Amino acid sequence: MYEFYVDPKVREEDRRQIKKLCLFDDDFFCLCFEGHPECTQLLLRIILDMPDIVVISSEVQSYIQNVPGSRSVRLDVKARDADGKLYNIEIQTDPRGASPQRARYYSSIIDSSEGLPPGSDFPDLPDSYVIFITRDDIIGDKKAVSWIKRMIVGTEREFKDGSNIIFVNGEYAGNDPVGRLISDLKACDAASMNYSELADRVGTYKNADGGYKMESYFDKIRRESLEAGKEEAKKEMESYCDKIRRESLEAGKEEAKKEMESYCDKIRRESLEAGKEEAKKEMESYCDKIRRES
Repeated sequence: MYEFYVDPKVREEDRRQIKKLCLFDDDFFCLCFEGHPECTQLLLRIILDMPDIVVISSEVQSYIQNVPGSRSVRLDVKARDADGKLYNIEIQTDPRGASPQRARYYSSIIDSSEGLPPGSDFPDLPDSYVIFITRDDIIGDKKAVSWIKRMIVGTEREFKDGSNIIFVNGEYAGNDPVGRLISDLKACDAASMNYSELADRVGTYKNADGGYKMESYFDKIRRESLEAGKEEAKKEMESYCDKIRRESLEAGKEEAKKEMESYCDKIRRESLEAGKEEAKKEMESYCDKIRRES
């Protein structure tokens, strides 16, 4: 692969942007969490107040293809713990990206794609947790964590289907584990962070070597965008060439039609003239015959 050239001024801007990055930046969050399930485990333990959670698998930017005709999704973090419970963590700075309908949709996709192997019974469906960490207080109750479960209307009883949707309020600033976690998610400097698991990952991308990795990541985005642009241009050119072919074909058909019509007209004219000449000769021959007989 050819070396991707970046103007020094652009590279300098890259480095300024790296200094501003925090874990509330979606791409940076996924880079820091990739290959480090201990970070996912830390978040789950704090947010859910379940210190015994043991994460056995964690995957970032997980693309899930839904049934044909339905929208597919890309999950920021998808995880499973030692008890088989399923987790999805989403970082959202735009309130429009954290709607209740989106949370419901993600929950249903996790159930359908990850929940039950073929032949399993429905009671074996593992509990699932869809967690939206939002910069704003989406729910509006000023609580650190808002936990949504299904309830039986008219009672205070829970409908225990194992489905859990959680919203974490990024505006919360309490002096407790969740408050310190949110502070870490907003921190641009690893030295000011509370939890070593997160500080180590952020620090990795903020030092010289890690900064080069981030620059490489920016270059990867540039290459992908460039290739996508080339592919799009290629498709547009192919479409334009197809259009030219179609138009040329139609023009050719029209031209051939005109030529055929012209040729047929010529045949008709020539045949008509030939017919007239033949008729003239026959008439002259007939007249000569009459003269002779007279």
